[in-house]
Amino acid sequence: MRAYIIMVVGAAVMSAFADLLAPENWRKYVKIATGLVILAVLLTPLIRLKDANLFSDFSAQTQSAEEYEKQYTSGVEKQLEENVEKDAAERIAAEFDTDARVSAEIDTTSDGKIKGVRRLYVHTAKNELGIQRRLAEVYGVEESEVIVGR
Repeated sequence: MRAYIIMVVGAAVMSAFADLLAPENWRKYVKIATGLVILAVLLTPLIRLKDANLFSDFSAQTQSAEEYEKQYTSGVEKQLEENVEKDAAERIAAEFDTDARVSAEIDTTSDGKIKGVRRLYVHTAKNELGIQRRLAEVYGVEESEVIVGR
């Protein structure tokens, strides 16, 4: 900024000296020439902006937004898994009178959208076919995707 101000002041002083030293019949031409020099000096920052990449920050924000969306989706997916696991364990305890530990896998599309429950792993003391059928019915998965074991 300091260099720019010195350049503008220098151009103005040069213009004043050129105007004083020029003969009377040349003064209008000297004023035109020195005016163009001062105008060029004043426009120098705008010329430098042409080379600057003004939109580089926007691409960084776009990447940040995409990263945020991925993090948000994975957070939602994890929360859904936890909710399904808790609900399934409570359902087994209430309906089958046994404790169970449940692990859930959530199915997502290639673009990260959640489709639903893909698979359930149930660890319980009772290995009942009823647990498998009931969870498959509740969560909309195939019975083969509800794996009941000890």
